[in-house]
Amino acid sequence: MKYTFLFVMFCMASFGHAQESSADISGSYHIPSNDPQGGSSIIISADHHFAIAYFGGIQKGTWEQNGSIIQFTFHKEPRAVLYAKKNSTVNDSVGVRVSMNDFNEVALRFNAYDDEPFIPLFNEKANCFTYPYIYKQPEALNQIDVYFKDEREYYEGEIQAPPADVYRFNSLGKYNDFILVGLSSDYSQGGSFTATFENNTLTMSGQSSLKKRSEYADINSEDLAYFDKIFNNELFPETLNAQDQFFPYHENPTDDDLKSFVRIHPEYISSDHIIVVSGSLFYAVCED
Repeated sequence: MKYTFLFVMFCMASFGHAQESSADISGSYHIPSNDPQGGSSIIISADHHFAIAYFGGIQKGTWEQNGSIIQFTFHKEPRAVLYAKKNSTVNDSVGVRVSMNDFNEVALRFNAYDDEPFIPLFNEKANCFTYPYIYKQPEALNQIDVYFKDEREYYEGEIQAPPADVYRFNSLGKYNDFILVGLSSDYSQGGSFTATFENNTLTMSGQSSLKKRSEYADINSEDLAYFDKIFNNELFPETLNAQDQFFPYHENPTDDDLKSFVRIHPEYISSDHIIVVSGSLFYAVCED
C-alpha cells in the first residue's frame, strides 16, 4: 500500500512538472536577422503548438520535450491543392483560378497524355502581377497536371535533388469552377529543429539564445485568437467555405459564387522525361 501511494505521488509530481515546463516555455520570442525585411517571431503555446511568423508567411508545427531537449516539428503542406465546384451560372466555359507562390517553378497541362509537354505558368522574369489569373477553356476539364521545376543552382559535384513528382488531379468532368493554390516550397519541406530552455531563454541549435519577449497569455487578444485559429485548423480544409482564406473574392456574389468548394486529392506520377515548352499561360510585366 505504501509503495502504491509513493508511485501515485511520483506520477502526480511528474505530471505537474511537465505541465509547469509547458507553461514555462510558452510565449513569444524574436529571432533576429540581417535581412532588410526584418527578423521573425516564434510563438509557442503550452498545448504543444508553435508558429514561426515572418514577412510574407507563417509556418506552424508541434513540439515535444524529451529531458532537456525540445524538438519542434513543422507541419508539412502539399505544394499544390485543387478545389472544385459546379457553378450553374457558368455554361460556356471552364475556369481555373490560379494562385501559386513559386510561380517561376510551376508548369501546367490540361487534359494531357503523359508524353505531352507542360507550359510554364508565367513568363520568365514575371513581375507586376494583377490578380486574379483565371485559365479558361470551352470544353470540359477532366485532368490537371502540375509540375514544379527545380530552379535551384548547384555547384559542380553537388548532389542534386531527385526529380519531383507531378501532381495529377483527375475525374474532374462534373465540375466547371476550380481554384488551384500553391504555397512556397518552405511549407512543403517539413523538417524539425531542436532547442533547450533554461532561465526563460530558448536556445536553438546553431543559433544564439532567444530571450522570451512575452508570456503566451500576455499576447494581445487579437493576435492570440489568430494563432489559436492557425493551431487548431487546417490551412487547406476538405471543404472551402466563403469565410476561408483561399475562397475567391466576388464584388457582387451570386448564390452560386458563394457555394462551397470541395478539395480534390491528387495522385502522383513520375516526372521523368518531362518536357516544358517555351511560352506561358499568363504574361506579367511592368509597363514603362
